[in-house]
Formats: sequence, structure tokens, C-alpha cells
Amino acid sequence: APFATIQKALDSAAPGDVIRLRGGVYRQSFDFAGKGGLPGARTTVARYGAEQVIISGADAVTGWAACTVDDLDVVGPNWPHVHKATLPIASFSGANPRAANIFAGGRLLTTAAAKVPAPQYPAYDKFQGDWLTAAEVVTEEIGGEIIIKGHRLPALTDLYTQAQIERCDIAYHCNNNSFSRRPVTSFDPATKTIETANTSDWYAGNDKRDRFALFNLLPAMRRGQWGYEDRGDGTATLYVWPHDPADIALVEVAARGIGARIDTSHVELRGLIFERQASPGERTDGVYAVTAASATWTEDAVVDNVMIRDTLRTASGSYAPLLLNNVNDWRAVNIQIERARGQFGFFGFGSVYPNMASGGVMDRFIIRETEHGAFRLYGQQNARITRGQANGCGMSTHSNKASNYESCSNVLYWGVDWSGSGGYFAWQEASGIHLAFCCVPGAYEQSARGVQNQNHDSDGAPATKRGEIEHAYLINNAVAPFRDFLGYGNGLSLNNRTSDPGNPYDPLARLVVCNNITHGIDDGGNLVDDRRGNHITTAANAGSVYADLVRGDISIRPDSPTWDETGADLTEIIAALQALHPDFDGFDRDLAGQPFDAANPPVGPYAAPATLPLPATWIEAPTITGVPVVGEPLSLTEGYLMGSPYPARSQQWLRSGDGGATWQAIPGATGTTYTPDEADEGLLIGAELAHGARAALAVPVVDGYPIDTPQLLAIHSHSPASNSAVATETATFTSTGKPLLVLASMRAGSSADAVMTVTVGAPGRAMGTGTPLMAGPHMRHTSNQTGVFVLLDPPVGEVTVQMTADLVATGRQVQVYDVDGLAGLGATPAAAGTGSTTSRTPSVTTTGHGSGVLYIINRFDGSLENPITMTGMDAVLSNANTGGVSASGDLMICVGWSRAAAPGNHASSATWPTARTAIARAIELLSVAP
Repeated sequence: APFATIQKALDSAAPGDVIRLRGGVYRQSFDFAGKGGLPGARTTVARYGAEQVIISGADAVTGWAACTVDDLDVVGPNWPHVHKATLPIASFSGANPRAANIFAGGRLLTTAAAKVPAPQYPAYDKFQGDWLTAAEVVTEEIGGEIIIKGHRLPALTDLYTQAQIERCDIAYHCNNNSFSRRPVTSFDPATKTIETANTSDWYAGNDKRDRFALFNLLPAMRRGQWGYEDRGDGTATLYVWPHDPADIALVEVAARGIGARIDTSHVELRGLIFERQASPGERTDGVYAVTAASATWTEDAVVDNVMIRDTLRTASGSYAPLLLNNVNDWRAVNIQIERARGQFGFFGFGSVYPNMASGGVMDRFIIRETEHGAFRLYGQQNARITRGQANGCGMSTHSNKASNYESCSNVLYWGVDWSGSGGYFAWQEASGIHLAFCCVPGAYEQSARGVQNQNHDSDGAPATKRGEIEHAYLINNAVAPFRDFLGYGNGLSLNNRTSDPGNPYDPLARLVVCNNITHGIDDGGNLVDDRRGNHITTAANAGSVYADLVRGDISIRPDSPTWDETGADLTEIIAALQALHPDFDGFDRDLAGQPFDAANPPVGPYAAPATLPLPATWIEAPTITGVPVVGEPLSLTEGYLMGSPYPARSQQWLRSGDGGATWQAIPGATGTTYTPDEADEGLLIGAELAHGARAALAVPVVDGYPIDTPQLLAIHSHSPASNSAVATETATFTSTGKPLLVLASMRAGSSADAVMTVTVGAPGRAMGTGTPLMAGPHMRHTSNQTGVFVLLDPPVGEVTVQMTADLVATGRQVQVYDVDGLAGLGATPAAAGTGSTTSRTPSVTTTGHGSGVLYIINRFDGSLENPITMTGMDAVLSNANTGGVSASGDLMICVGWSRAAAPGNHASSATWPTARTAIARAIELLSVAP
């Protein structure tokens, strides 16, 4: 008669009991509190035999309904693709839907956001490489600091309503090399400022200081994304656009942040899978997948043969899905941690000198795709991290391969591969940090550094506090430079950071640096006691050591000169390390697990010209560019890959008829380009490289370009002799249900922003009634204005379009287009136009594939004797004035169109003979293509 819940079993157990779980998914969490075991007899939760046991933080959600036009104001023009469900706030992890961590059909949905898509890190919110740049950061001096109070980017905020922006979180760069994420407090439409209630994040002085992103921006939602609306009544409505519409029946939402709480002595987890735990809380809340977070010290916590995957933390700074706080003699062995978003992989958290945690061991592990670094250690001594892989970790801001901070001492890293991980191996307020037989590539953003001494003169390492010499042994590592930094020479950057170069800090924290293959050593000449046997590469000779740095193959070439070198004798060094770590049995093995002779060791981490078999890790993912259209060529970009042995770089194009669940090779399609034909219509196209990495388009092949050239349905111009009320209606036209795009222009009676309203409906209706169109970007210079409006699901039949405004005007014009395949408005830079000129050049950098670009020129002076000529686009859609001939009361409105097959910059040119004031804008029209 087994129990139904794990907690019931624990509550019934005696110290030292073993609880076994039958196979299945347990949507629950459990706590060992009061159930600790005894020395040699741990209280244990383990799987039964070889049955797979999953501890899930998610619950299934049903009751989804398709959105309707009534959701337009919240979701925006993509509402026909979106489903919604309303849940109690209390049902979310942390009672906050921000951390919903939604999966649909087993596939992660990312948060709808205003940022530039980054295909290599689509799920990373904290990767600032795809954030936007504010036109202005609003600051205020508080307590002597310049504090960030808001951000302005009218090219973005003009696309959305105040309510839509105020549902968002804003993440922004601050404090030199950090970031913050906060709810938007308010949006001021007058100053176009996104405001936050911040009093502590200060304005940085570096080149990233203006970066920001908006999250939960519902109208920006694309396929594979989600967002929410807090309804203010104890419920929240989730909105999802799944990868496949059929996935709406298989949606799971995070309801728990903890899988197992193990802050009790003598406890063990064995053979379990933890997944999809999430939390919105502050990093110190202890709510992590497997957590020991008590302020009370414990000992002997073991995590053995455990996997933790697909976890999320949304706060500005967070710890790790495996958190061991105030634990002595912890063991994490045979573990795998994958896809820890907003987190490190593992965090061992002790106290500062002299009360550090002691005796921790992580051995034989795989850590992959953690947004922060793979390891963070605080206050750990006599610990080791050995024989494992940490690949694809640490790509967000301020991430390291490993951070050894706050009184760490005598920590051994042996046989760890960091290929494909960002940042550098670092220590701060630490001494005796040993790095041996490891692969430590240079950072991908911060220069060639692979190892960085961050000790500085404002705090002390344990060696200095104890008053005794403590060597750090850096031996037999490979520190390969990133392709963009071959000109640097600081692979091992070992000089203490000090404000007084003549008085280096921590003179007792000494270094021994032997037998490394490194792209330069920067040691300042005052820290290193032993520097023998190193092979120093330069930009000129690095290619003779590494196979192909440009492509990412950092394996040691079979003909590398390092194979002919014998390193410095390691006998005494290894004996010293053995005395410090007597329980480690791998001191005679290299990174590949092969034996070596300590008296005649190799140079670098390998004893013989063989490679360590590691999974391929993408720094820049391969992508398919182009649009899925019959007859239109697609191209495969190679990306930047690290792997060992390095895989062959061949391509095989694929097709799928079941939404990407299974793929079939396209016979003969093995090049870098492929042109879909009629046999591909309705199918997804992908490509696979020989090492198993796959890129795929998100929408099926169609027989024509996914977004059609806009077709002019109606144009109505009106030019009264003097300013009059603006109430304009087109002639009757036929709507076939294709998405409508309306351009409303006028020469207003003042220089204020006019509030325009555009509706569509049956002829003869009262002015201002009908179905409203969503307002998009608005462009104005002095008093000439143009507003853009869209409706993705208009009524069918005989209709008119009406435009009203709250300002009187002279010349006015309404243009109505239908645009088959229109899915919404994308990138929109600020309108250009100040002063009198004879030309304007609108441009936009598009973000989607298969988009279109609309170019709009609004010129004060509608004289036909001063005509506008547009060039550089596929077609001129309209070139007409507002109906009169007045140079002072009429406008000339010229509209052009171009396809935008791939993301990139697109521009056109408009010229006219006589200089006049004009404003210009380019707008991306999104299609359903990815």
C-alpha cells in the first residue's frame, strides 16, 4: 500500500530510512525537515529500481479559448493566433505569473518581449546582446549617485498603448556590469518615458549603459511565445501562441519553485529527475529546484545520479537550481543540470573567513546551457569540482565559467571542460584556487581572457588573513582565444587588481603556472613563483596549435608542436595537491581520462594526440535565412560551434509534415542553399549538420511570398479652405477579410499630437462608429501628421473607413490597403524630419523573415508642381496630395513598398525639386514567417 505523496512517506519515515518512488511524474515538492539520518545511515529518497521518476514543478492547464477581436486592445493584432486561459494568481509559483515557465507540447514558450531575436539564445532574458538601445535614459541624483528613473525610445513606445506598456517588466543595464528587472511603474505618454520605482540602480559609464528590453509586451507576441495580464481581482489571464496549434491541449505552467528541500544533516537524493521548477522571488528566498537554504549549518547532504532541467528564475540576480547553503561535506556526484534560465548551474554558499563551508565534492557531472556560469562558490574551502563538462553556460551579462568568491580557499578544479561557455574562470577574495588539466576557452565578449585573478586591494583572501602562503596551482590547461580576440595576449590574466600598482595586494596568495597552452600570460611579474613549461600562442602561431579557431574547433592539432614538448616536472605539485585533497583518485589522469607521467608530463590537458568526446556546443547557432516560398532560395549559415572531436561540416536539408516532430532528408539537398519546390508546399523546412545540430523554419512553405504587396482599396482626400473638424470617410469598397492597413494624414491646426480614431464598418453608420483599428506608429513634425492603423480580422463585405481626430485640420487623406499575410507591425525607427530639405531617406532594420517594408513620406506643401520621386523600393503604392493645391494647407503623401526577405537594413530615397519640410518613416510589416 504505497503512499500517494513523497511528503507523506517522509513524514512516516524514521531517520536512516530509504524511501523508493515508483516511476511516473510527481507534481509535488517535499522537505526533509526533521527527518535527517545518522552518520553512515542517510535518510534517502530514491527511485525504485530503474524506473524513471520525475519531480515536476508544473501543473497541466486546460480550458484554453481562442482569442477574439475583443482581445485586440490587450494582445494586439496577432490575436487570431493566440489562446487564453484565466487562473487564480495563487496557482502560480510564488503567486506571480511572471514565472509561469510555460511549456506547450513539451516545448518551451518564451516571453513576449521587445528585443532583437537572438537565435543562439532565444530563451535567455538576460543576454544583453539582443536588447534595445534607449534614445535617452532618464536619471536623477539620489544620495550622490546618478540613479536610473526611466527609459525613452519613441520608435518602440509609439507602437503600443499606455496600458500595454504598463503591463510589462523592464530589464535594463546598470551599475557598470549588471542589470535590473523591475515592473514598469508607469508610462508617461507626454514625455514617452517608461518609468520605474528605482532608487538604487545607478547609470553605468560603459557602452552598454543604454541597453534595455521590455518583457510581457503582449502585442509583440510571436509564435512560440506567451504573456499575461494581471486582472486585479486575484486572477491572471495567460495568453499563448504555441509552436503548433495542436499543442494548446498540452500546456503546463509552473506552480512550484522547490522540488526537494534538503537542509537537514545526513540526507540523500538518488536517481531522480527534477524539472520545470520556477520562481519570481528575490535570490535569497531559497526557492530552487533542489535546495539547502537554511541559516542553520548542516552536513553530509548527497545528491547522486540526479538530473535537474528546464528551471527558471526571473529576479535580477539568482542562485542555482542546485543550491547548497551552509552545508559541510556535501556530495554532488553523477549529476546533470540543463537549461537553468536566469541561474548558475550550481551554487555552494558558505560563510566568510574563518567560517567557510568545508569538504564539498562535485564529481562526474554534465552542466549545460545555464544562463549564468556553471559554478558559483562562496565561502568554500577544501572543496573540489572534478571530471566533468560545463558546456554552453554563462552567456548572460556578468557571467563567468566559475566564480570563486568571498573567502574561498583550497578549491580544486581538475579535468573540467568549459568549451562553449562564456566568461572566464575567476577568483576574488580567494586563494588556493587550483585549476588543472582543464579546457578554459577565452571569453566571447570580454576579450581573450580565460582565467582572471579578481583579487583587489579592498578586501582580503584567506591566505593573507591567516598570514600564511597559499599557492594556487594552474597547471596543464588549454586557454584558447576566441576568434575575435586573436590580437590579445592575456589568456591567463593573473595580476591583482589594485589601485596602487606598487603595492600589490595579497602577497601571500601565490601562483604556480606550469605547462599551460595559453594565448599570453599577464602576471605583472610579482605573483607567480613558478612559470615553467608553458606554451604561449600568439595571433601568428595559434593556428599551428589549434585546429581551426575561426570556425570554433579548439581541439589540439595532431601536428601541434605542443605534442613534442615535455612539460615541467609535476611530481612535487601533485604531491602537494594530494595532501590537500586526499580523497581524489584522479591525479594521474588527464582531461580525456588518460594516464600521464607526472615526472614527464604533457604540455596542455592531454597526454596524447587524442580528443575528448564532448557534445557540440553552439556559441552562435546555425540559422536558415530566407523565406519559405516555392522558388525562393534558402541559405544555411554555419554558426560558431565548439566540439570535440570536431564534427564534419556537411549539410542535409530536411522536410517535416508533422510540425517538426519527425524529419525526412530531401534527396540530393546537401549544399548550403536549398530552393523549395512544389513538393515542399505545406511542409516545414530544416537543415541538419553532420554533428546533429538542426536549424528549422517555424512556418510551412507556401506557394507565394508570405506577405503580399499592399493593395490600395480606397483613398479619400479632402482640402477645406481653412481649418475644420476632422471627420473623414472613404467611399464604399469591398473587404474580403484580408488584414487592413490604413494611413491617416492631416495638416492640423496646431503642433500638438492629434488623437486619431480609425474605424471600419457598414456604409451610412454614424461617424466614429464601427470596428476600431489598432493604432500603430504616429509621425509628426510641427503640425503635419500621419498615423498608421491595422486590423488583422476585418469584417467582410461592403464597408467604409472613417477617421476622426481631436484637432481641426486643412489637408487630410485616408489611404486603405489590404495586405494578405500581414501578422502585425514590427521594427519602426523614429520618424526623420526637421528643417527644409529636398530629400528624405527612410530606413529600418527588420527583425523577421518574409517581412515587408512600408516607406511613408509626409511633406508639408501639397503642390503638384513640386512632385516627389521615390526610388530604392519594389513599388510606389501611392503618390498624391490631400486634394488641394495650397503650399501652406495641403500635404503630399507618398508611400512605397519593398519585400524584406531576411532581417537587415532596408532603405529608400525620396526627392523633390524645391526644398520643403517633410517627415519620413519606414515600418516593418510582419508576416507569419519566422
